[in-house]
Amino acid sequence: MGCIKSSMLLFYNRVLAGTSGRAFRYVIFSTLAFVVMYSIACFMVQIFNCSPVDSYWLRYSRNPPYTREYKCLSEEGGMVQYGVINVITDIWITLLPLFFIRRIQMPRRQRWALAALFGLGFL
Repeated sequence: MGCIKSSMLLFYNRVLAGTSGRAFRYVIFSTLAFVVMYSIACFMVQIFNCSPVDSYWLRYSRNPPYTREYKCLSEEGGMVQYGVINVITDIWITLLPLFFIRRIQMPRRQRWALAALFGLGFL
């Protein structure tokens, strides 16, 4: 997920490079930094959820059964947190170009068409 969101933010930066102000670029790069750091953190939590690490997937093996002692963190709370933050960043990244489109100098009809094009991200 983080790679897709990062590519969309870099696409926004490239498309709106010559026409957007410094504040908009700052928002893009700060959102990009948040997405990258959050993705790395989620990846690390997922890897090191169990101790020893291989028990995360081997604890379900039946042939031969996993007999070593292991300890894993609860996944329920983390999954809800991941989902909520992912939905919030999805909505933010989808709405981000609409703030720019509102200020652009072009006819109203073209602005609405461009907003509809970027709004397809909600589908």
